[in-house]
Amino acid sequence: MNENILKSIRHILYYASGLQEGEKTLFLYDGRTEKVAELFMDVMAQENRIFDSCKLAQTNNHGEEPSDDAVGKMVESNVIFCLTHNSLAHTKARMDANKRGVRFLSMPSYTVLLLEDPSLTAPYKDYYPQVEKMAQMLTESSILEITTSSGTFLTADLTGRKGNSCPGFTDKGHLLASPPDIEANIAPVEEKSRGTLLIDGSITCDEIGLLKEPVRMEVENGKVSSFSACDKKLIAVLEKMFEEEKRRVLAEIGIGFNKKAALCGNMLVDEGTCGAIHFGFGSNGTIGGKNSVPFHLDFVLKDPTLFLDGKVIMENGDFLYGKD
Repeated sequence: MNENILKSIRHILYYASGLQEGEKTLFLYDGRTEKVAELFMDVMAQENRIFDSCKLAQTNNHGEEPSDDAVGKMVESNVIFCLTHNSLAHTKARMDANKRGVRFLSMPSYTVLLLEDPSLTAPYKDYYPQVEKMAQMLTESSILEITTSSGTFLTADLTGRKGNSCPGFTDKGHLLASPPDIEANIAPVEEKSRGTLLIDGSITCDEIGLLKEPVRMEVENGKVSSFSACDKKLIAVLEKMFEEEKRRVLAEIGIGFNKKAALCGNMLVDEGTCGAIHFGFGSNGTIGGKNSVPFHLDFVLKDPTLFLDGKVIMENGDFLYGKD
């Protein structure tokens, strides 16, 4: 194990999770992530830390519930490192664990290569005040608008919805983290978003990843109504993914803060990239919304301008607050 990988693993194990001696630690993984999970567990073993593990069946989508065996172990833990290929963050099992005070680090699609990415060793706690402020502003706002110079214009109703602070680390006040993702997000009112998205960053799934050309999405009454792009094969993939009506719901809008991250096609890196905004479609019940479906897919937009109740909060990807 090289020094960069060891540094990343120790940063996640001890800094991001706040793991303490004697805490009940659980590793969740599947066949696609077993090798990277073993690296984490090797470090724990070498340092004489006690832990448990559970290998899960491979799933097809983010948000699918884990086995009963895993759920039983989850609720009895203090800290969970979830290294499955698909995310369990948008599951009832994760929420039930959090309700018991369990700290949950959702780390889908981790690879050995990702462990060398500089974004993993970000000083997460340094970003906390700015992320908290953004979450507060989202909570206090009614109307969100996002534009880009390439033609994006989207408006969403946030009335009655709470902004979520996801600073990339866990403690008693933050029981869910997805390092290297540092973000604030909110679930907009499901039927009240509309506009055009020119997605030019990435679509965070194995089949697509980084985009070579923009994908145009029309959003009407809170749901994506159409996709268009020059790459017809890409559109066919998206249309198949979004056959089910509930998957088309604009479920989440998130703003990234990690200055050590750069778009690469990995979900957590891309969502957390400073100055990017992502749009999650599908499930949002775990972040304050009302759409329940075992599916969640994020679309990442570069260099947006963000308005909250008419006030410019971000301009072309640059934050206009929290600089002092």
